[in-house]
Amino acid sequence: MNAAAKKIVFLSLNRFNPVLCDGVSNSMLELLLFLKRQGHDVSISTVYTHEEYRQFVFRYLAARRSENGNCPARDAYLADLKGVEVWQTLVPLGEGAVYGESRRFQGLLIRRLQEVHPDVVLTVEDDALSLFAVSLLGIPGAHFFHSWAYVQAFRNRPVWLSLLKKRRVFAVSAFLREKIRAFLGFQAEVWPPLFDLGPYILDRKSDEKKVIGYYSAGPHKGDGVVNRLILKRPDWKFLVVGRNYTAFFKEWPSHLDYRGDLTDFREFYGRISVLLVPSLEEEAFPRVILEAAVNGIPVVANRVGGIPEALGEGGLLVDVDLSRADEAGMLDALADEYQTRIDRLLTDGEFYALLGQRALERAQVYQENQAQVSKRHYAELFGVSKDQRIL
Repeated sequence: MNAAAKKIVFLSLNRFNPVLCDGVSNSMLELLLFLKRQGHDVSISTVYTHEEYRQFVFRYLAARRSENGNCPARDAYLADLKGVEVWQTLVPLGEGAVYGESRRFQGLLIRRLQEVHPDVVLTVEDDALSLFAVSLLGIPGAHFFHSWAYVQAFRNRPVWLSLLKKRRVFAVSAFLREKIRAFLGFQAEVWPPLFDLGPYILDRKSDEKKVIGYYSAGPHKGDGVVNRLILKRPDWKFLVVGRNYTAFFKEWPSHLDYRGDLTDFREFYGRISVLLVPSLEEEAFPRVILEAAVNGIPVVANRVGGIPEALGEGGLLVDVDLSRADEAGMLDALADEYQTRIDRLLTDGEFYALLGQRALERAQVYQENQAQVSKRHYAELFGVSKDQRIL
């Protein structure tokens, strides 16, 4: 390598989940693995507040490696996650105290960086205290945005914005880059989510079933649309994952299989034949679309945010007026639109095969383009020749 090996840390306050059930955590881990393959020393240092779910997240890696499944009674430990060292600590304060007790949290982040002595620090989303810590210590690095909601947190916070502008900023999609330019007044660079689609490729030919899949992170993902579909079509099978799913059924439908958080999404993609992405907010780049595409699974999704950019021609888009997203009548109409499209996919084998092939082609093109983008950004960040082989 032309560039000397560097110590690279992904620093996080409540923005990394080792269960890997969200796109941000998966994408940042894959980025670190990519950097590790180039010969760098990579690790994660993450701080959690004391909410019940974050206590579970904090203990997850330790419980997984212990014989009895219990985490030792301590507030910090080191663990390994797919070959990346993870340092975690749990603070006995809730998220609401983060900025009221900002000096305490910032001091903890700074001390951790001083212990590790990184050459480069990566930060994400609205994690302003991590930005403050790296700025005070003068450590170079980059900031990554995966969500439009977190971009908005920087508006009307000039100090946060000044810290952000001192770093190289990446957005996961052209849609999000334009939002950052219009909303925050500076130009970010596009670096689509870096992830290895290989582990998601399954042999589905021998056990292909007509099951409709949906990943939920709450009502904004389209729970209301999916719930209406479930009630409309008791003859269809549904598989829903995600811990924040909100169901309003008086009696649990027998044709709905709800799994909560899945640590191995092969269990999800191995069963479904159609993926729904009825988001009621402008998502930047839902990586679930590509995870489905690599298995030839067509997607039915709302035409909002960066979804069309992620989807390409690997599925069907539904027009939606987000200004009416809270109206029951609009959700009813959306459910009808989804029902029509899904019905065609499940009954027209030739049409399903066509979209399935387009999904596979989309996944291949994405991987090829993403590899080129990663090569270019890596070369610019670390001073490596663009002609040098990237592993």
